[in-house]
Amino acid sequence: MTETGAAGVGWAPERIQRGLAVYAKHAGELPERFREAVGREPEQGTEELTRQVRRLEREAAAVARLLDGRTARTQAAKLLPNAGRDERIAKYERHLHTLLTLTLHELERLQARREGEAVSPPQVADVNVAVETAPK
Repeated sequence: MTETGAAGVGWAPERIQRGLAVYAKHAGELPERFREAVGREPEQGTEELTRQVRRLEREAAAVARLLDGRTARTQAAKLLPNAGRDERIAKYERHLHTLLTLTLHELERLQARREGEAVSPPQVADVNVAVETAPK
């Protein structure tokens, strides 16, 4: 071959057939069978690669869904208080509930007095019991 490279070579069908015949001879096959195999294998390879691409795309989508799920769980976990804080929050919540209940009873008494009713001293007894166990 000269320095013109592949562009200077005339790829006529006869040359391709002769080249395939040479390869078939070295492979120990009949030229016709060799040509059929050479023509068929790229199509089969393309189909196989297409199946692999589809399978890998499905796997990639599954991994993306899995990572999205982990992200959502992580974000949800960040919304929850960590150990120890939930007990403090519950303690303050109980305290606020008690204050709200006392204030509501006082409001009811004031509304009754404003309407002219005789209001007796508070008769409501709010009892809160907290039981704490000692560690063993």
